[in-house]
Amino acid sequence: MLLDGDIDPELADYLQAVGFDVQFAPRDNPTIIEDDVAVLRFARRRRRILVCHDQHGDRATQLRLFPELYHNGGRVLRIGGDSSQPLVGALGKVLAHHAEWSQWFMTNPHGGRATVHITKCVLTPADEFMARHLRRVYSGDEVPPLPPRRRGHRGPRPSDTPTEQMRLRLP
Repeated sequence: MLLDGDIDPELADYLQAVGFDVQFAPRDNPTIIEDDVAVLRFARRRRRILVCHDQHGDRATQLRLFPELYHNGGRVLRIGGDSSQPLVGALGKVLAHHAEWSQWFMTNPHGGRATVHITKCVLTPADEFMARHLRRVYSGDEVPPLPPRRRGHRGPRPSDTPTEQMRLRLP
């Protein structure tokens, strides 16, 4: 898990105590915490679930976040309620619905957002977010179909090793 900047840092200790591998976004990369898309990319690169309270309701965020989630994937676990809720309550929501959201993330290759509340877990695939985004952008006009997803990078990732660096040769 990667905890967003709107999560109380003490929640990391609670989650680690019950067995989750947790990082806190601001501790790992303080330059990204203001941008939801950058935090999502950071979590995806590290193969982590982004845990947040964000509703992603403002239009500017949606215009960037929903296409990012649709085209490149990502897993977002939103804890329902605001950031001032008791830590035990937030932890309880995550644990009460753990089986549901963890199974859904494993079987849903394109990701999306799981929102945990006291009594329910709402699972929203990336396709649905993109469809909502298109309905808002084209409000009233004819809404186009979902665009094809971009194909991911194939083959080995480029390394940061300078090309002029000599390779070690074993005898």
